[in-house]
Amino acid sequence: MSTWRTCAAGAVLCAAAFTGIALYTESQGIPAPDRTIGAGVHAWVVDHPPWPEIARIGGTVTQPTNLRILAVLVALALIRFRRLAAASWLIVTLALTAVLGSALKGLFERPRPVWPDPISVIGGWSFPSGHAINAAAAAGCSIVLLRMINARSARARRGRAAGHVLAVGVALVAGVDRILLGVHFATDVVAGWIAGAGVVLATMAVWQAISAVSGMRPPHDQIT
Repeated sequence: MSTWRTCAAGAVLCAAAFTGIALYTESQGIPAPDRTIGAGVHAWVVDHPPWPEIARIGGTVTQPTNLRILAVLVALALIRFRRLAAASWLIVTLALTAVLGSALKGLFERPRPVWPDPISVIGGWSFPSGHAINAAAAAGCSIVLLRMINARSARARRGRAAGHVLAVGVALVAGVDRILLGVHFATDVVAGWIAGAGVVLATMAVWQAISAVSGMRPPHDQIT
């Protein structure tokens, strides 16, 4: 199977998984796992004073705006080195992710969790988590772009692997942090991660298909 077909198949699987979670939450209102996980985590965080502040810091660091600013800087660097396919793919992917996240929130209009002693209170709808969907997309873009590194040496391979771990770690922190703060249910976060990954796979499929037709090198194959 060609690369673009593999990416397209992955995007379809993500869409199916997201739809399954959305239908489940819509049919259940607040599913029992969400209530159990949310209440348990909230009680634990409240009982351990350092964690509310740690969670607030995590939420600030992983704000979607911060990730977008970093993406613009990376895109400018790619343009500087004439990696236009990679730069355009990065910006389009994250822009689509932002639009999709807002559209899905408006579509499902799921209320946020409500706790008697909230750690944090914010407005807007809950499903899917904006932090999770944007962080997952940013992590996916990072993993793809790190493939540009010519990892012939052991040091380069270790550096690329460390970059992968960091990207995934940031996405995980961005999502788990929302549950710790009590502003999202677990299904909000998981659905956000899946949707973000799906956008990356979908745009990669498009760019790969364009590359196959035009002969242009794909975004991840600019420096090899």
